[in-house]
Amino acid sequence: MIPILLLGGLALSSRDGATRSTPVVAAQSFHGTSQSRNDTAGSRNGASVRSQKGESFHTVSECGNESNSLRRNLIPRFSANFWRLRKHIILNTEDLIIHIDWDGPYSLEAVLKLNGSTDRGVYQVYGAHPVYGSSVLLYIGLTYRTFASRFSEHTWCHNNPDAGRVEIYTGHLFGSMNPDNDTWCSHIKLAERLLIYAHQPTENTQKELKGLEPELRRVHVINWHRYRNLLPEVSGACWAERFADVHNYRRFSTDDLTQSSLLRLA
Repeated sequence: MIPILLLGGLALSSRDGATRSTPVVAAQSFHGTSQSRNDTAGSRNGASVRSQKGESFHTVSECGNESNSLRRNLIPRFSANFWRLRKHIILNTEDLIIHIDWDGPYSLEAVLKLNGSTDRGVYQVYGAHPVYGSSVLLYIGLTYRTFASRFSEHTWCHNNPDAGRVEIYTGHLFGSMNPDNDTWCSHIKLAERLLIYAHQPTENTQKELKGLEPELRRVHVINWHRYRNLLPEVSGACWAERFADVHNYRRFSTDDLTQSSLLRLA
């Protein structure tokens, strides 16, 4: 008998040559322990499926003449396990990588010339601070227009105690293909919020993630070239609440490793 694996289900061949399809039902959550490979390898009356990542699934008996009974038993288990595993499926979506190409430094006069089609994104402002000294990171901001338009409104920069040496770095989002305008603006907003939260510039009054926190859990910002004092990479996996239960984790122990080995040998 040759089992045929279908997308979303398991097709089993019966003795009369007919095939019947039944849903594949997850036996355990991704955090559970898998059944031994030997539990089902020698079974004549069952078939099991193991995914590429090693999660185990329920053993399903050959259909034979008991398809109605099998269906009655599988449907309740399928429903219960689907809702139990739903949160794991949602949390395993692909992460969002935002690449930023940094340029600078620009003076307050030079930045007013950045009025081109690529001159939107995030930016850093460096200047003097009465507590932290000179040439420190003062502010991280964003613009959906151009850097020239934004800095024509940033009058506070000219009031810096060392305004003549204020330096500005501009961050341009880039990638293998140009996104639509809404996606571009959304990525600018996410990148700015994560960078502010991770670096806490002195002049930013809004430093919390707030309503963007759930969306930022799977965002990674990678800074390239002239990113000055920023971290080269900032990840929502660290700065957001993606691993809010980390306080329940415990250090790996050779004692546990030994116990696991003994269980496998038993």
